Amino acid sequence: MVVKSSKKINTEGKSPKSTLSCDFQSAVALHQSGQWDAARAGYTQVLAQDPRHSDALHLLGVLACQNAEHARAVDLITQAIAIAPQQADYHYNLGIALQALDLPQEAVASYDRAIALQASYANAFTNRGNALHALGQFDAALASHQQALALDPADAACHSNCGNALQGLGQFDAAVACYDLALARDPDLVDAHVNRGNALKALDQPVLALASYARALALAPGHVDACYGRGNAYQATEQWDQALASYDEVLALEPGHAQAHFKRALVLHALKLVHAALAAYARAIACEPLNAMAHSNRGVLLHEQKRLDDALASYDSAIAAAPAFDGAYYNRANAYKDLKQWDAALADYDASIALNPLHAAAHLNRGNLYYHLGNTTAAVACYDQALAADPDYHEARFNKSIPLLLCADFAAGWAHYEWRWKNPALKMQAKHGAYVLWQGQESLQGKTVLLHNEQGLGDTLQFCRYAAFVAALGARVVLEVQAPLLVLLQSLHGVSHLMAEGVDPVAVGETIDFQCPLLGLPQAFQTDLHTIPASARYLHSKPAKVRAWHARLGAVQRPRVGLVWSGSVGHRHDLQRSIPLQQLLPYLPEGLDYVCLQKELRSADRDTLQACSGIRCFSEELHDLDDTAALVECMDLVLSVDTSVLHLAGALGKQSWLLLPLVPDWRWLLGRDTSPWYPSLRLYRQNVLDDWGSVLARVRGDLQAVAAAGLSPKHPALSGA
Repeated sequence: MVVKSSKKINTEGKSPKSTLSCDFQSAVALHQSGQWDAARAGYTQVLAQDPRHSDALHLLGVLACQNAEHARAVDLITQAIAIAPQQADYHYNLGIALQALDLPQEAVASYDRAIALQASYANAFTNRGNALHALGQFDAALASHQQALALDPADAACHSNCGNALQGLGQFDAAVACYDLALARDPDLVDAHVNRGNALKALDQPVLALASYARALALAPGHVDACYGRGNAYQATEQWDQALASYDEVLALEPGHAQAHFKRALVLHALKLVHAALAAYARAIACEPLNAMAHSNRGVLLHEQKRLDDALASYDSAIAAAPAFDGAYYNRANAYKDLKQWDAALADYDASIALNPLHAAAHLNRGNLYYHLGNTTAAVACYDQALAADPDYHEARFNKSIPLLLCADFAAGWAHYEWRWKNPALKMQAKHGAYVLWQGQESLQGKTVLLHNEQGLGDTLQFCRYAAFVAALGARVVLEVQAPLLVLLQSLHGVSHLMAEGVDPVAVGETIDFQCPLLGLPQAFQTDLHTIPASARYLHSKPAKVRAWHARLGAVQRPRVGLVWSGSVGHRHDLQRSIPLQQLLPYLPEGLDYVCLQKELRSADRDTLQACSGIRCFSEELHDLDDTAALVECMDLVLSVDTSVLHLAGALGKQSWLLLPLVPDWRWLLGRDTSPWYPSLRLYRQNVLDDWGSVLARVRGDLQAVAAAGLSPKHPALSGA
């Protein structure tokens, strides 16, 4: 908020008559001494004697303006101008009354007439500049203030007003310089301190802004704009308690200050004080019913609380208040997406983009929705549009990699996938940055290379296969992995030293020449669809553990099927990949020995499992993935959703069936029922979004065939035991 320094009403009586009556002179004296009622009576008495006494009409209008009777002031001063149109002060004071009525365009015209009559009228240039500022004509406002300044270079308010116009033009450094000039001439000019603080806040210098607001408040305790600005600066520095205290001070002084209620709501929102924030948004809206931002942000908070219908109502109100508010359409699109109202979501993303073609996040989320619906071509186009709007939009660059990889465009996909490190949505941090990153160019002959995990257990299991290929280039391979994989990966070919995640290589005697995260290796090796390293198996369980599990399971009487129906609850795509056990059970035919391979069980699934005698569960005995691997070795078949156990089964070469959503993780590609990464894997895909029923029906038919075939002469589960 810019606080403008306006010039005062001119109360000097300048009559076109040669002499002034005693009655009029007495009324002017009373007016100038602040005895307004007596002055009004005096002017009225003069007009009773001479209805065309223009000075009396003019100053009676000035009195009305001073008494906030601005419409009456306009009427009286207009009558005076009709009688004596050459009086510059008349036009000047008419401009002030028109400004008070929020008629800045008409006020500018009055100031123009005053200046035409008196070219050196500095005050008229000042107020004209303020009226132009109110019209958003900041260039013209600056020119007008500069003309006032040329007439009165020592006037601190003129320098301050130039700063205000420069703020309107976004020239905040220049604005601060103007405020400094103003304060050099008048250190006690409160408005200059306040507006200097506003400019510094806009320059992202909230600490310096706080000093300006403090000076303003020292000069004028309780100054509403200074308190409000101070709250904004505290908010910018995340000093939440101080920000709340400042907004509370504003509201104590001005209870209807809508923006203070709104900003207070933002602070409470940031502090996750849900009920208090909702109440503050409600108060902001009560003070300013057409505050579209308050409606929209209230919707965001409700959305965060999963109150989607209430959120939609708030977004509707925001759009009704400001039909051109692109952010409200964007937020409503996100709500529609979560409600799975795809067409409505796409329509709102389109509306948001039509209003603001450079809204990069709208392009991104529109692309995400197209990807979710299986339209990879449209998704890539949206990500490209997001990048056109914001070339530094790392999330869009990374997201583009996913449909590219899914469609087997590996060359472009791997390159874009490297942007994962700069994608704030993933919150990933690159490790071992002190070592040189190997990206496939340098020779590794005689070098020591640190390969390290970066994402989940499944990713480590899938890409640890590259260790052998790095070793084949003449390198000594040090492999860092998650603790649950330490025992299992001792069998991995090509690894010279296996260590747990977080261990300092130097502390264990290693001198590292290069490092590479595991998911950076496909790009380093320029992997394409035809060069994926896919051996039948590259991991092995300890035979003693396998024998122990065989003994634990008992005699083999029918084919054993290991089951994994859900992954981690915290996974970003858990809703798409996991299936409730209750939904899976009807599709498990008799004639098979079912074994739960999951270590983690959700409470609902645990209750279902306890009531089901047809599935054996050993979750409490699975201490690490080496235990799980040995149990997997005892299965004839693994039936799984997309989890680390599926990758484990594939790495062990175990026959496995994978249940996939319509749009699977990129590594499973599209339009095929086999995987180039795991030769032993068969893929069962959704053909319709979220339709597991038809997938499980196909699985049931194939499981019935396995049950009918029974045990082979040499039971597969015994191989390698």
